[in-house]
Amino acid sequence: PRVRRQRQMCIRDRDSDSGYIWVKYSVDYYDKAGEIICGRHDAVARWEIKKDGSEWKVVKITEAY
Repeated sequence: PRVRRQRQMCIRDRDSDSGYIWVKYSVDYYDKAGEIICGRHDAVARWEIKKDGSEWKVVKITEAY
């Protein structure tokens, strides 16, 4: 199956070692015939981030419904 995704970062707030990013995204899933199986559009999620050495990592994702 094929997947089409779009992401857009909305808001970012962080201090020296943690923070969050609000992300708006859309995703469509297609079957082998190219027909959409399911999808979600303009969904919003809050990604909690933590600094691990020199890298920022997502540690928790909360979907906003």
